[in-house]
Amino acid sequence: MSQPRSQPYKMRKPKIGAFLLGFAASGFFDGILLHQVLQWHHLLSSLQIGILRSLRGQVVFDGAFHALMYVVGLAGLYLLYRSLPRTDLKAISHRLHALFWAGFGAWHFVDAIVSHWLTGIHRVRMDVANPLAWDLAWLFLFAMIPLFAAWRISHRSSLGLVTGKVIGSFVIAATIAAGAFNAVPVSAMDSDAVTVVLRSDRSLADVIPVLDQAGASIVWSDPTGAVWVLRADAGRLRAFDLYRGGALFVSSSLAGAACGSWLKS
Repeated sequence: MSQPRSQPYKMRKPKIGAFLLGFAASGFFDGILLHQVLQWHHLLSSLQIGILRSLRGQVVFDGAFHALMYVVGLAGLYLLYRSLPRTDLKAISHRLHALFWAGFGAWHFVDAIVSHWLTGIHRVRMDVANPLAWDLAWLFLFAMIPLFAAWRISHRSSLGLVTGKVIGSFVIAATIAAGAFNAVPVSAMDSDAVTVVLRSDRSLADVIPVLDQAGASIVWSDPTGAVWVLRADAGRLRAFDLYRGGALFVSSSLAGAACGSWLKS
């Protein structure tokens, strides 16, 4: 009796592993694209209290979220690895493929229901008049379509295989395109604006001599005084002087503008 009962258990392990990998991949896709590249929101954008009023606080919790996705992804890899000696993964590859996309879609359902609507800790877009429309559009693209692909793949449908490949290509293309788009500074920032993030042990007082020498003015700062947007005549405010004065990050070109492009003067 033990053999028939143990066999289904052995088959469940790689399936659960594939689902967890898809779930973690979806979490990384959401976090990297929306939190970091497009910067439409952070994990706790709606909780503007205490340390969460600062960019540093928000990024710390984004990092904790990504660490959790690492744990989920490693659990999936571990289950697949443990299944290798006992399971013919090639024979069930279509099921594993389907479960990967099922996990990918499931993440976005969980995120929409729990994060967007029940707790309201963030929305897909925080700066629009109708955030629900963005929530629903994102849910359709990255939850319903992957789940449909998973269902078709599980039934060995050629349409499902094609849909799965299209979704994968779209995810990669969307991330690359968003990065390229966000590398251009937002129009609200002047072309001579410089974004400066100070080290945790420094304050604006440490770079005041540099600002005075360059004749720079302050356009904006975050509530904690860690992030500043400055304006100076072209070439007068040198990045080297700012780093020497205590800057951790200086952005005044397309190469680094994406990191600070959420700022509006």
